[in-house]
Amino acid sequence: MKPVIVRSTGEYSNYELPYLIIGIKRDGLIKVWISNSPADAIGRESLEIGSGMAQIKELPPEDQR
Repeated sequence: MKPVIVRSTGEYSNYELPYLIIGIKRDGLIKVWISNSPADAIGRESLEIGSGMAQIKELPPEDQR
């Protein structure tokens, strides 16, 4: 992924490891993105790599966990 500019320093940075971002909505929708930097960077790119719907399962009673 391409380099970004770090807002706090104004310097270019090429993060070697990508960032994995996971979002979960209350209705069970789950989305996964990959990004070239943390949120506070100029030139940040993110690409959605997956999505799905969680299935709700009842938990067993607390004394049986």
